[in-house]
Amino acid sequence: MENLSDALYSKPAAAPCSIQLDFSESNDKPTTEELFQELSILFADGLKRFCGLNENGKVDLDAMREKDFMKVREYFLSIGFNVIYNIENLGTFIYRNPKPVVLKDFKLSITTAKYMYVIQFDNYIA
Repeated sequence: MENLSDALYSKPAAAPCSIQLDFSESNDKPTTEELFQELSILFADGLKRFCGLNENGKVDLDAMREKDFMKVREYFLSIGFNVIYNIENLGTFIYRNPKPVVLKDFKLSITTAKYMYVIQFDNYIA
């Protein structure tokens, strides 16, 4: 995934659905869960690249702006995936993740001192 991350993020975002992902290194088509895991890593790489790291070596999600998420989303659209995110106050949010079946059912939750960020991926249809 590191090579994909470098290739994807090293130049301006391409048009939606213009970059084809190649899983030919694997004998089998990835499961939905494996695809979600790979997309999560690719998403984190984009945040690191465009938003930088704090003094602890982590992306400070609470300091990010919507434009930061939208920039990474542009790159995901170019590989045919949409990034959906929600930011919830910790005191009011109850997180339930049903048994995931399709890609959009998988949720990446990241908790900070203030908020819970819930990230999902879905196939993008232009």
